[in-house]
Amino acid sequence: MRAAVRIAAGKGVVLNLRSRLPSALAWSAVGTWLREGMNFVVFGLLARILGPEAYGLVAMAMVVAALAQISLVDGIGTVLVQRRDLEPGHVDTVFWLLIGTGGAIALAMWLLAAPLARFYGEPAVTPLMHLLSALPLLYALAGVQVAQLKRELLFGALALRGILAALVGGAVGVGLALQGYGVWSLAWMFLAQWTVQVLVLWTASPWRPGLAASRRHLADIAAYCTHTVSTRGVQYAEQQIPRLVIGATLGPAAVGLFTMGWRLLEMLSVLLLMPINQVALPLFSRVQDQRERLERALASLVQLSALLAFPAYLGLAAVAPDLVPVLFGARWAAAVPVVQIMALMGLQWALTYGLGALMAGTGETRWRLWLNLVNLAALAPVLLLSLPHGTTAVAAAMVLRGLLLLPLNLHVLRRQLKVRLRPLLSGVWPIALASLVMLVAVLGWRHLTAAEPAPLRLAGAVLVGALAYGLALLLLARPMLLSFAGVALAGRHPDRPLRRAGP
Repeated sequence: MRAAVRIAAGKGVVLNLRSRLPSALAWSAVGTWLREGMNFVVFGLLARILGPEAYGLVAMAMVVAALAQISLVDGIGTVLVQRRDLEPGHVDTVFWLLIGTGGAIALAMWLLAAPLARFYGEPAVTPLMHLLSALPLLYALAGVQVAQLKRELLFGALALRGILAALVGGAVGVGLALQGYGVWSLAWMFLAQWTVQVLVLWTASPWRPGLAASRRHLADIAAYCTHTVSTRGVQYAEQQIPRLVIGATLGPAAVGLFTMGWRLLEMLSVLLLMPINQVALPLFSRVQDQRERLERALASLVQLSALLAFPAYLGLAAVAPDLVPVLFGARWAAAVPVVQIMALMGLQWALTYGLGALMAGTGETRWRLWLNLVNLAALAPVLLLSLPHGTTAVAAAMVLRGLLLLPLNLHVLRRQLKVRLRPLLSGVWPIALASLVMLVAVLGWRHLTAAEPAPLRLAGAVLVGALAYGLALLLLARPMLLSFAGVALAGRHPDRPLRRAGP
Protein backbone atom coordinates (compact mmCIF):
# COMPACT_ATOMS: atom_id res chain seq x y z
CA MET A 1 0.00 0.00 0.00
CA ARG A 2 2.74 2.45 0.93
CA ALA A 3 4.70 1.65 -2.21
CA ALA A 4 1.75 2.96 -4.20
CA VAL A 5 2.64 6.45 -3.04
CA ARG A 6 5.61 6.46 -5.41
CA ILE A 7 4.47 8.16 -8.60
CA ALA A 8 6.62 8.19 -11.71
CA ALA A 9 6.48 10.82 -14.40
CA GLY A 10 6.42 8.33 -17.23
CA LYS A 11 4.39 8.55 -20.37
CA GLY A 12 1.65 6.25 -19.12
CA VAL A 13 1.02 8.38 -16.06
CA VAL A 14 0.90 11.56 -18.15
CA LEU A 15 -1.65 10.00 -20.50
CA ASN A 16 -3.67 8.77 -17.54
CA LEU A 17 -3.73 12.24 -16.03
CA ARG A 18 -4.62 13.76 -19.40
CA SER A 19 -7.69 11.57 -19.61
CA ARG A 20 -8.73 12.71 -16.12
CA LEU A 21 -8.47 16.45 -16.77
CA PRO A 22 -11.99 17.09 -18.13
CA SER A 23 -13.67 15.16 -15.31
CA ALA A 24 -11.31 16.77 -12.78
CA LEU A 25 -12.28 20.24 -13.95
CA ALA A 26 -15.97 19.28 -13.87
CA TRP A 27 -15.75 17.82 -10.35
CA SER A 28 -13.72 20.79 -9.14
CA ALA A 29 -16.27 23.24 -10.54
CA VAL A 30 -19.42 21.40 -9.44
CA GLY A 31 -18.03 20.66 -5.97
CA THR A 32 -16.90 24.24 -5.50
CA TRP A 33 -20.22 25.68 -6.69
CA LEU A 34 -22.31 23.44 -4.46
CA ARG A 35 -20.09 24.08 -1.44
CA GLU A 36 -19.93 27.82 -1.94
CA GLY A 37 -23.64 27.99 -2.73
CA MET A 38 -24.41 26.44 0.65
CA ASN A 39 -21.78 28.61 2.36
CA PHE A 40 -23.30 31.70 0.79
CA VAL A 41 -26.79 30.83 2.03
CA VAL A 42 -25.38 30.29 5.52
CA PHE A 43 -23.38 33.52 5.27
CA GLY A 44 -26.52 35.44 4.31
CA LEU A 45 -28.56 33.97 7.18
CA LEU A 46 -25.86 34.59 9.77
CA ALA A 47 -25.16 38.09 8.49
CA ARG A 48 -28.82 38.97 8.96
CA ILE A 49 -28.94 37.44 12.45
CA LEU A 50 -25.57 38.62 13.80
CA GLY A 51 -24.73 41.90 12.02
CA PRO A 52 -21.33 43.51 11.21
CA GLU A 53 -19.88 43.58 14.74
CA ALA A 54 -19.98 39.80 15.25
CA TYR A 55 -18.24 39.25 11.91
CA GLY A 56 -15.68 41.86 12.84
CA LEU A 57 -14.91 40.15 16.16
CA VAL A 58 -14.44 36.72 14.62
CA ALA A 59 -12.28 38.23 11.87
CA MET A 60 -10.06 39.70 14.59
CA ALA A 61 -9.81 36.32 16.34
CA MET A 62 -9.08 34.45 13.09
CA VAL A 63 -5.96 36.47 12.26
CA VAL A 64 -3.49 33.75 13.33
CA ALA A 65 -5.73 30.87 12.20
CA ALA A 66 -5.76 32.36 8.70
CA LEU A 67 -1.96 32.10 8.63
CA ALA A 68 -2.22 28.45 9.60
CA GLN A 69 -4.70 27.62 6.84
CA ILE A 70 -2.75 29.16 3.98
CA SER A 71 0.56 27.75 5.28
CA LEU A 72 -0.62 24.21 5.98
CA VAL A 73 -3.40 23.40 3.51
CA ASP A 74 -2.28 25.62 0.62
CA GLY A 75 1.42 25.89 1.45
CA ILE A 76 3.59 23.01 2.64
CA GLY A 77 1.38 20.29 1.18
CA THR A 78 1.57 21.63 -2.39
CA VAL A 79 5.08 20.18 -2.77
CA LEU A 80 3.39 16.77 -3.03
CA VAL A 81 1.49 18.04 -6.07
CA GLN A 82 4.47 19.71 -7.74
CA ARG A 83 7.16 17.01 -7.43
CA ARG A 84 7.54 14.66 -10.39
CA ASP A 85 8.90 11.68 -8.43
CA LEU A 86 7.41 11.03 -5.03
CA GLU A 87 8.60 8.52 -2.44
CA PRO A 88 6.86 7.38 0.75
CA GLY A 89 9.49 9.29 2.72
CA HIS A 90 8.51 12.56 1.07
CA VAL A 91 4.89 12.10 2.07
CA ASP A 92 5.73 11.11 5.66
CA THR A 93 8.11 14.04 5.96
CA VAL A 94 5.45 16.48 4.80
CA PHE A 95 2.89 14.99 7.21
CA TRP A 96 5.06 15.27 10.31
CA LEU A 97 6.21 18.72 9.22
CA LEU A 98 2.55 19.76 8.98
CA ILE A 99 1.75 18.33 12.42
CA GLY A 100 4.71 20.08 14.04
CA THR A 101 3.94 23.40 12.37
CA GLY A 102 0.24 23.14 13.17
CA GLY A 103 0.96 22.42 16.83
CA ALA A 104 3.32 25.39 17.05
CA ILE A 105 0.75 27.76 15.52
CA ALA A 106 -1.99 26.41 17.82
CA LEU A 107 0.21 27.15 20.85
CA ALA A 108 1.00 30.62 19.47
CA MET A 109 -2.72 31.34 19.08
CA TRP A 110 -3.35 30.44 22.71
CA LEU A 111 -0.47 32.57 23.99
CA LEU A 112 -1.20 35.57 21.74
CA ALA A 113 -4.92 35.70 22.54
CA ALA A 114 -4.72 38.08 25.49
CA PRO A 115 -2.11 40.47 23.99
CA LEU A 116 -4.06 40.66 20.73
CA ALA A 117 -7.28 41.39 22.61
CA ARG A 118 -5.55 44.27 24.39
CA PHE A 119 -4.24 45.55 21.04
CA TYR A 120 -7.78 45.63 19.66
CA GLY A 121 -9.34 46.83 22.89
CA GLU A 122 -11.83 43.93 22.61
CA PRO A 123 -11.70 41.44 25.55
CA ALA A 124 -14.00 39.00 23.73
CA VAL A 125 -11.15 38.17 21.34
CA THR A 126 -9.28 36.18 24.04
CA PRO A 127 -11.77 33.32 24.59
CA LEU A 128 -12.56 33.23 20.87
CA MET A 129 -8.89 32.67 20.00
CA HIS A 130 -8.56 30.02 22.71
CA LEU A 131 -11.43 28.05 21.14
CA LEU A 132 -10.21 28.56 17.57
CA SER A 133 -6.68 27.41 18.46
CA ALA A 134 -7.82 23.87 17.58
CA LEU A 135 -8.08 24.84 13.91
CA PRO A 136 -4.35 24.65 12.99
CA LEU A 137 -4.17 20.98 13.99
CA LEU A 138 -7.24 20.23 11.88
CA TYR A 139 -5.61 22.02 8.94
CA ALA A 140 -2.45 19.94 9.45
CA LEU A 141 -4.39 16.68 9.47
CA ALA A 142 -6.01 17.61 6.14
CA GLY A 143 -2.87 18.77 4.29
CA VAL A 144 -1.43 15.52 2.91
CA GLN A 145 -4.78 14.04 1.88
CA VAL A 146 -5.78 17.21 0.03
CA ALA A 147 -2.44 17.30 -1.81
CA GLN A 148 -2.55 13.64 -2.84
CA LEU A 149 -6.10 13.87 -4.14
CA LYS A 150 -5.19 16.98 -6.14
CA ARG A 151 -2.08 15.29 -7.53
CA GLU A 152 -4.16 12.41 -8.85
CA LEU A 153 -6.90 14.84 -10.01
CA LEU A 154 -9.42 13.01 -7.80
CA PHE A 155 -11.60 16.04 -7.20
CA GLY A 156 -14.71 13.99 -6.49
CA ALA A 157 -13.54 13.23 -2.96
CA LEU A 158 -12.48 16.84 -2.48
CA ALA A 159 -15.91 17.97 -3.62
CA LEU A 160 -17.62 15.59 -1.19
CA ARG A 161 -15.64 16.85 1.80
CA GLY A 162 -16.44 20.47 0.97
CA ILE A 163 -20.15 19.85 0.49
CA LEU A 164 -20.54 17.83 3.70
CA ALA A 165 -18.49 20.37 5.66
CA ALA A 166 -20.64 23.25 4.40
CA LEU A 167 -23.82 21.33 5.23
CA VAL A 168 -22.85 20.29 8.77
CA GLY A 169 -21.00 23.49 9.64
CA GLY A 170 -23.85 25.63 8.33
CA ALA A 171 -26.39 23.72 10.41
CA VAL A 172 -24.25 24.19 13.52
CA GLY A 173 -23.69 27.90 12.89
CA VAL A 174 -27.28 28.82 12.08
CA GLY A 175 -28.67 26.63 14.88
CA LEU A 176 -26.46 28.27 17.50
CA ALA A 177 -27.12 31.76 16.14
CA LEU A 178 -30.88 31.24 16.38
CA GLN A 179 -30.41 30.19 20.01
CA GLY A 180 -28.62 33.44 20.79
CA TYR A 181 -24.96 32.36 20.88
CA GLY A 182 -23.87 35.37 18.81
CA VAL A 183 -20.28 35.40 17.64
CA TRP A 184 -19.69 31.95 19.17
CA SER A 185 -21.92 30.44 16.50
CA LEU A 186 -19.35 31.49 13.89
CA ALA A 187 -16.45 30.00 15.83
CA TRP A 188 -18.20 26.64 16.35
CA MET A 189 -19.23 26.62 12.69
CA PHE A 190 -15.57 26.82 11.59
CA LEU A 191 -14.59 24.00 13.95
CA ALA A 192 -17.46 21.80 12.77
CA GLN A 193 -16.58 22.40 9.11
CA TRP A 194 -12.96 21.39 9.49
CA THR A 195 -13.73 18.41 11.70
CA VAL A 196 -16.02 17.06 8.97
CA GLN A 197 -13.39 17.76 6.29
CA VAL A 198 -10.73 15.80 8.17
CA LEU A 199 -13.06 12.83 8.74
CA VAL A 200 -14.08 12.70 5.06
CA LEU A 201 -10.50 13.05 3.78
CA TRP A 202 -9.12 10.31 6.05
CA THR A 203 -11.99 8.04 5.03
CA ALA A 204 -11.52 8.72 1.29
CA SER A 205 -7.71 8.35 1.25
CA PRO A 206 -6.05 4.96 1.90
CA TRP A 207 -2.79 6.63 2.90
CA ARG A 208 -1.74 6.57 6.54
CA PRO A 209 1.35 8.22 8.06
CA GLY A 210 4.46 6.15 8.68
CA LEU A 211 8.03 6.62 9.87
CA ALA A 212 9.82 6.84 6.52
CA ALA A 213 10.61 10.55 6.98
CA SER A 214 14.30 11.39 6.75
CA ARG A 215 16.74 14.26 6.42
CA ARG A 216 17.23 13.44 2.74
CA HIS A 217 13.53 13.76 2.04
CA LEU A 218 13.37 16.98 4.04
CA ALA A 219 16.29 18.36 2.04
CA ASP A 220 14.51 17.41 -1.21
CA ILE A 221 11.44 19.47 -0.36
CA ALA A 222 12.97 22.19 1.81
CA ALA A 223 13.57 24.83 -0.87
CA TYR A 224 10.14 24.49 -2.44
CA CYS A 225 8.36 24.45 0.93
CA THR A 226 10.33 27.45 2.18
CA HIS A 227 9.50 29.56 -0.84
CA THR A 228 5.87 28.44 -0.91
CA VAL A 229 5.25 29.03 2.80
CA SER A 230 7.05 32.37 2.60
CA THR A 231 4.82 33.36 -0.31
CA ARG A 232 1.72 32.25 1.58
CA GLY A 233 2.93 34.15 4.63
CA VAL A 234 3.29 37.33 2.61
CA GLN A 235 -0.18 36.80 1.12
CA TYR A 236 -1.50 36.29 4.64
CA ALA A 237 0.06 39.53 5.82
CA GLU A 238 -1.40 41.37 2.84
CA GLN A 239 -4.91 40.11 3.68
CA GLN A 240 -4.76 40.42 7.47
CA ILE A 241 -2.86 43.66 8.07
CA PRO A 242 -5.78 45.79 6.83
CA ARG A 243 -8.09 43.92 9.24
CA LEU A 244 -5.64 44.44 12.10
CA VAL A 245 -5.26 48.14 11.44
CA ILE A 246 -8.96 48.76 10.78
CA GLY A 247 -9.91 46.79 13.90
CA ALA A 248 -7.46 48.70 16.12
CA THR A 249 -8.45 52.14 14.82
CA LEU A 250 -12.06 51.93 13.59
CA GLY A 251 -13.49 49.04 15.66
CA PRO A 252 -15.14 45.66 14.98
CA ALA A 253 -18.09 47.05 12.99
CA ALA A 254 -15.69 48.58 10.44
CA VAL A 255 -13.85 45.27 10.21
CA GLY A 256 -17.22 43.62 9.57
CA LEU A 257 -17.92 45.97 6.65
CA PHE A 258 -14.47 45.32 5.19
CA THR A 259 -15.00 41.59 5.67
CA MET A 260 -18.30 41.76 3.77
CA GLY A 261 -16.60 43.30 0.75
CA TRP A 262 -13.75 40.81 0.90
CA ARG A 263 -16.09 37.85 1.44
CA LEU A 264 -18.19 38.58 -1.64
CA LEU A 265 -15.06 39.10 -3.72
CA GLU A 266 -13.58 35.90 -2.34
CA MET A 267 -16.81 33.97 -2.92
CA LEU A 268 -16.85 34.85 -6.62
CA SER A 269 -13.18 33.94 -6.89
CA VAL A 270 -13.76 30.57 -5.24
CA LEU A 271 -16.74 29.86 -7.48
CA LEU A 272 -15.19 30.96 -10.76
CA LEU A 273 -11.40 30.92 -10.48
CA MET A 274 -10.53 28.26 -7.91
CA PRO A 275 -11.86 25.28 -9.93
CA ILE A 276 -9.61 26.37 -12.80
CA ASN A 277 -6.66 27.06 -10.51
CA GLN A 278 -6.93 23.68 -8.76
CA VAL A 279 -6.60 21.85 -12.07
CA ALA A 280 -3.95 24.30 -13.34
CA LEU A 281 -1.35 23.39 -10.70
CA PRO A 282 -1.09 19.66 -11.54
CA LEU A 283 -1.41 20.47 -15.26
CA PHE A 284 1.48 22.95 -15.23
CA SER A 285 3.51 20.52 -13.14
CA ARG A 286 3.17 17.82 -15.82
CA VAL A 287 4.13 20.04 -18.79
CA GLN A 288 6.67 22.26 -17.02
CA ASP A 289 9.49 21.15 -19.37
CA GLN A 290 7.44 21.65 -22.56
CA ARG A 291 7.42 25.37 -23.23
CA GLU A 292 4.89 25.51 -26.08
CA ARG A 293 2.33 23.33 -24.33
CA LEU A 294 2.84 25.30 -21.13
CA GLU A 295 2.21 28.60 -22.91
CA ARG A 296 -0.90 27.31 -24.65
CA ALA A 297 -2.29 25.91 -21.40
CA LEU A 298 -1.72 29.26 -19.64
CA ALA A 299 -3.44 31.19 -22.45
CA SER A 300 -6.46 28.88 -22.37
CA LEU A 301 -6.80 29.11 -18.59
CA VAL A 302 -6.40 32.91 -18.48
CA GLN A 303 -9.03 33.32 -21.20
CA LEU A 304 -11.40 30.95 -19.41
CA SER A 305 -10.86 32.85 -16.14
CA ALA A 306 -11.65 36.16 -17.84
CA LEU A 307 -14.68 34.70 -19.62
CA LEU A 308 -16.24 33.66 -16.31
CA ALA A 309 -14.94 36.30 -13.92
CA PHE A 310 -15.02 39.65 -15.74
CA PRO A 311 -18.85 39.85 -16.02
CA ALA A 312 -19.29 38.48 -12.49
CA TYR A 313 -17.09 41.11 -10.84
CA LEU A 314 -18.48 44.02 -12.88
CA GLY A 315 -22.00 42.71 -12.31
CA LEU A 316 -21.42 42.58 -8.56
CA ALA A 317 -20.28 46.20 -8.58
CA ALA A 318 -23.39 47.22 -10.55
CA VAL A 319 -26.03 45.43 -8.44
CA ALA A 320 -24.44 45.82 -4.98
CA PRO A 321 -26.85 48.64 -3.92
CA ASP A 322 -29.72 46.17 -4.28
CA LEU A 323 -27.90 42.91 -3.52
CA VAL A 324 -26.45 43.78 -0.11
CA PRO A 325 -29.63 45.09 1.60
CA VAL A 326 -31.84 42.38 0.02
CA LEU A 327 -29.61 39.48 1.07
CA PHE A 328 -28.06 40.70 4.30
CA GLY A 329 -30.41 43.33 5.71
CA ALA A 330 -30.39 47.08 6.24
CA ARG A 331 -27.64 46.88 8.90
CA TRP A 332 -25.15 46.13 6.10
CA ALA A 333 -26.08 49.11 3.88
CA ALA A 334 -22.79 50.86 4.74
CA ALA A 335 -20.93 47.93 3.11
CA VAL A 336 -22.28 48.74 -0.38
CA PRO A 337 -19.48 51.11 -1.52
CA VAL A 338 -16.86 48.74 -0.07
CA VAL A 339 -18.35 45.84 -2.04
CA GLN A 340 -18.53 47.89 -5.25
CA ILE A 341 -14.93 49.05 -5.05
CA MET A 342 -13.44 45.72 -4.00
CA ALA A 343 -15.28 43.94 -6.83
CA LEU A 344 -12.97 45.78 -9.23
CA MET A 345 -10.01 44.03 -7.60
CA GLY A 346 -11.35 40.81 -9.07
CA LEU A 347 -10.54 41.97 -12.60
CA GLN A 348 -6.85 41.88 -11.72
CA TRP A 349 -7.26 38.54 -9.94
CA ALA A 350 -8.78 37.00 -13.06
CA LEU A 351 -5.65 37.88 -15.04
CA THR A 352 -3.05 36.91 -12.42
CA TYR A 353 -4.61 33.80 -10.81
CA GLY A 354 -3.05 31.58 -13.50
CA LEU A 355 0.34 33.26 -13.01
CA GLY A 356 0.55 31.99 -9.42
CA ALA A 357 -0.37 28.46 -10.49
CA LEU A 358 2.19 28.62 -13.30
CA MET A 359 5.00 29.63 -10.94
CA ALA A 360 4.02 26.97 -8.40
CA GLY A 361 3.69 24.26 -11.03
CA THR A 362 7.04 25.00 -12.69
CA GLY A 363 8.92 25.46 -9.41
CA GLU A 364 9.53 29.19 -10.02
CA THR A 365 8.59 29.98 -6.44
CA ARG A 366 11.30 32.62 -6.07
CA TRP A 367 9.60 35.05 -8.45
CA ARG A 368 6.23 34.33 -6.91
CA LEU A 369 7.65 35.31 -3.52
CA TRP A 370 9.22 38.51 -4.83
CA LEU A 371 5.99 39.67 -6.48
CA ASN A 372 4.10 39.13 -3.25
CA LEU A 373 6.76 41.01 -1.28
CA VAL A 374 6.34 43.99 -3.60
CA ASN A 375 2.56 43.84 -3.08
CA LEU A 376 3.07 43.78 0.67
CA ALA A 377 5.57 46.66 0.63
CA ALA A 378 3.07 48.79 -1.32
CA LEU A 379 0.42 48.13 1.34
CA ALA A 380 2.04 50.38 3.97
CA PRO A 381 1.63 53.70 2.10
CA VAL A 382 -1.83 52.59 0.95
CA LEU A 383 -3.03 52.15 4.54
CA LEU A 384 -1.21 55.24 5.79
CA LEU A 385 -2.90 57.50 3.23
CA SER A 386 -6.37 55.93 3.17
CA LEU A 387 -7.13 54.87 6.76
CA PRO A 388 -8.04 58.35 8.06
CA HIS A 389 -10.80 58.46 5.43
CA GLY A 390 -12.51 55.20 6.45
CA THR A 391 -13.04 51.66 5.22
CA THR A 392 -14.25 52.66 1.75
CA ALA A 393 -11.08 54.66 1.15
CA VAL A 394 -8.96 51.67 2.24
CA ALA A 395 -10.76 49.45 -0.28
CA ALA A 396 -10.27 52.01 -3.08
CA ALA A 397 -6.58 52.40 -2.32
CA MET A 398 -6.07 48.61 -2.37
CA VAL A 399 -7.72 48.37 -5.80
CA LEU A 400 -5.55 51.20 -7.13
CA ARG A 401 -2.43 49.49 -5.79
CA GLY A 402 -3.35 46.27 -7.63
CA LEU A 403 -3.87 48.08 -10.93
CA LEU A 404 -0.56 49.93 -10.61
CA LEU A 405 1.32 46.68 -9.91
CA LEU A 406 -0.34 44.69 -12.72
CA PRO A 407 2.30 45.74 -15.32
CA LEU A 408 5.01 44.37 -13.01
CA ASN A 409 3.30 40.96 -12.94
CA LEU A 410 3.10 40.93 -16.74
CA HIS A 411 6.75 42.01 -17.00
CA VAL A 412 7.90 39.07 -14.86
CA LEU A 413 5.72 36.75 -16.94
CA ARG A 414 7.34 37.97 -20.16
CA ARG A 415 10.97 38.50 -19.15
CA GLN A 416 11.58 35.87 -16.48
CA LEU A 417 9.14 33.11 -17.43
CA LYS A 418 9.55 33.70 -21.20
CA VAL A 419 5.79 33.77 -21.88
CA ARG A 420 4.66 35.81 -24.90
CA LEU A 421 2.05 38.33 -23.80
CA ARG A 422 0.34 39.04 -27.12
CA PRO A 423 -1.11 35.55 -27.70
CA LEU A 424 -1.85 35.33 -23.98
CA LEU A 425 -3.90 38.54 -23.84
CA SER A 426 -5.31 38.64 -27.38
CA GLY A 427 -8.37 36.65 -26.34
CA VAL A 428 -9.01 38.79 -23.26
CA TRP A 429 -9.92 42.06 -25.02
CA PRO A 430 -13.18 40.82 -26.63
CA ILE A 431 -14.23 39.42 -23.26
CA ALA A 432 -13.51 42.77 -21.60
CA LEU A 433 -15.58 44.61 -24.23
CA ALA A 434 -18.47 42.17 -23.85
CA SER A 435 -18.33 42.66 -20.07
CA LEU A 436 -18.51 46.45 -20.50
CA VAL A 437 -21.56 46.02 -22.74
CA MET A 438 -23.14 43.96 -19.95
CA LEU A 439 -22.27 46.64 -17.37
CA VAL A 440 -23.93 49.40 -19.44
CA ALA A 441 -27.03 47.24 -19.91
CA VAL A 442 -27.34 46.53 -16.18
CA LEU A 443 -26.85 50.16 -15.20
CA GLY A 444 -29.43 51.19 -17.79
CA TRP A 445 -31.92 48.67 -16.39
CA ARG A 446 -31.39 49.91 -12.83
CA HIS A 447 -31.94 53.50 -13.98
CA LEU A 448 -35.17 52.62 -15.81
CA THR A 449 -36.54 50.60 -12.87
CA ALA A 450 -35.42 52.90 -10.04
CA ALA A 451 -38.96 53.06 -8.63
CA GLU A 452 -39.45 49.28 -8.57
CA PRO A 453 -38.91 47.10 -5.45
CA ALA A 454 -35.28 46.14 -4.94
CA PRO A 455 -35.77 42.35 -5.30
CA LEU A 456 -37.54 42.80 -8.67
CA ARG A 457 -34.89 45.25 -9.84
CA LEU A 458 -32.15 42.83 -8.80
CA ALA A 459 -33.68 39.83 -10.55
CA GLY A 460 -34.20 41.85 -13.73
CA ALA A 461 -30.61 43.13 -13.62
CA VAL A 462 -29.25 39.59 -13.50
CA LEU A 463 -31.39 38.54 -16.47
CA VAL A 464 -30.59 41.64 -18.55
CA GLY A 465 -26.89 41.29 -17.77
CA ALA A 466 -26.77 37.64 -18.76
CA LEU A 467 -28.56 38.30 -22.07
CA ALA A 468 -26.40 41.32 -22.91
CA TYR A 469 -23.17 39.47 -22.12
CA GLY A 470 -24.19 36.42 -24.13
CA LEU A 471 -25.14 38.45 -27.20
CA ALA A 472 -21.96 40.55 -26.99
CA LEU A 473 -19.84 37.39 -26.78
CA LEU A 474 -21.55 35.94 -29.85
CA LEU A 475 -20.65 39.07 -31.78
CA LEU A 476 -17.13 39.62 -30.43
CA ALA A 477 -15.75 36.20 -29.41
CA ARG A 478 -17.68 33.48 -31.24
CA PRO A 479 -14.57 31.43 -32.21
CA MET A 480 -13.45 31.33 -28.59
CA LEU A 481 -16.88 30.19 -27.41
CA LEU A 482 -16.85 27.38 -29.98
CA SER A 483 -13.38 26.34 -28.85
CA PHE A 484 -14.36 26.16 -25.19
CA ALA A 485 -17.50 24.26 -26.16
CA GLY A 486 -15.27 21.79 -28.00
CA VAL A 487 -13.14 21.33 -24.90
CA ALA A 488 -16.22 20.69 -22.76
CA LEU A 489 -17.92 18.31 -25.19
CA ALA A 490 -14.92 16.43 -26.56
CA GLY A 491 -12.76 16.48 -23.44
CA ARG A 492 -9.85 18.02 -25.32
CA HIS A 493 -6.69 18.63 -23.31
CA PRO A 494 -6.54 22.34 -22.33
CA ASP A 495 -2.93 22.78 -23.43
CA ARG A 496 -4.02 22.52 -27.06
CA PRO A 497 -4.48 25.91 -28.68
CA LEU A 498 -7.83 27.68 -28.66
CA ARG A 499 -9.02 29.63 -31.63
CA ARG A 500 -8.47 33.34 -31.23
CA ALA A 501 -11.41 35.53 -30.39
CA GLY A 502 -12.82 37.86 -32.97
CA PRO A 503 -15.41 38.04 -35.68
